[in-house]
Amino acid sequence: MLALAALVVLVGVAAMLVIAGNTLDQRLDDSVSEVQKDLDVSLGKLRTDVRKELDSRLPPGGISPVPSAEPTPTEVPPEDDSQTPTPTPSAGTPTPDPAAAGTATPPSGEIRP
Repeated sequence: MLALAALVVLVGVAAMLVIAGNTLDQRLDDSVSEVQKDLDVSLGKLRTDVRKELDSRLPPGGISPVPSAEPTPTEVPPEDDSQTPTPTPSAGTPTPDPAAAGTATPPSGEIRP
């Protein structure tokens, strides 16, 4: 008899816990849905306000195209292949430096003030 009474009590407590869990779950779902609706409404208002603000800052004629800062490329005439190509300097030939053309470098042993 005692075991049967303990079993009935345990089944009753388990049933109450299941019912309480389902009720809590339903209330949480309702609260989440309400908060989500409020958030959607707030974001919709924010979107509308931002759109109105941006529209009020636009000039009356709309957005005008911004002129390009790059110059228009000019057409380069094609190279004439009939001319002889300029020889390229070999590895042993020194190439003159155009920046140093006007300056004289002193010999390696000479020191100038």
